[in-house]
Amino acid sequence: MGEYAPPRDVQRIRAEARDPAWLRENEHFRGDAWDYAYLDRFGYEEVGHNRSYETMVFPAGPPCWTETCSCGLPSQDGAAEDMRGYNSAREATEGHMSMCEKYAEREIGEKEQE
Repeated sequence: MGEYAPPRDVQRIRAEARDPAWLRENEHFRGDAWDYAYLDRFGYEEVGHNRSYETMVFPAGPPCWTETCSCGLPSQDGAAEDMRGYNSAREATEGHMSMCEKYAEREIGEKEQE
């Protein structure tokens, strides 16, 4: 969950489309200076249609132990099991915690059935 700032190359493309004069005046900025100028002018982007924040749940697969990675983190196929969108930090925090509780209760229920 959080406010979304696209990668800098995407920011520059969007700045060119939205305000080419601004981009010409500010394209010399790099790093944090660019981020500050861009967000001050254009703000954060929506993460999806009509939402600024989201919480997603993905089923965890087996740990990654490949030849090229071996990080040990759970694999996942990118298919979200559950998702909610929000438009304020308060809604996002409350919704995220609610979803955590929902899946924690489900996990406890499944273990009790074993």
